[in-house]
Amino acid sequence: MGFPLLGPQVQVPTTPLPCRYWQKSICVEIELTKVWQAELFRLKGELLLAQSDQSVQEAEECLCEALKIAQDQHATMLELRAATSLAKLWRKLNKADDAKRILNAVYSRFNERVDNLDLIEAKTVLEQLGA
Repeated sequence: MGFPLLGPQVQVPTTPLPCRYWQKSICVEIELTKVWQAELFRLKGELLLAQSDQSVQEAEECLCEALKIAQDQHATMLELRAATSLAKLWRKLNKADDAKRILNAVYSRFNERVDNLDLIEAKTVLEQLGA
């Protein structure tokens, strides 16, 4: 069975990740578990925060893990997202200095200030933190 968006030659993976997709006799190995791992941890943290106040510690751990993974992968935009989410949580936990430090460290690496929603949100959080 093919993946309709990728063409008829692409097969739905039936093996554990990493899986291989064959298209036009070219094998492209994709480690799907790592590509979006930082973002998945960030989203899990955000969902835990939305569930209850009892999940704050687990959410914080997820956000810290997301930040670490993004840093290890040199995924700057995912690092910015994780740092923004973590800074918002730390602001609520009265850790404003840590929040400013971690978010400013990532935000300051972006030379161009384009109309990007992630950059706009990070700037807004920094302003709320008094940075």
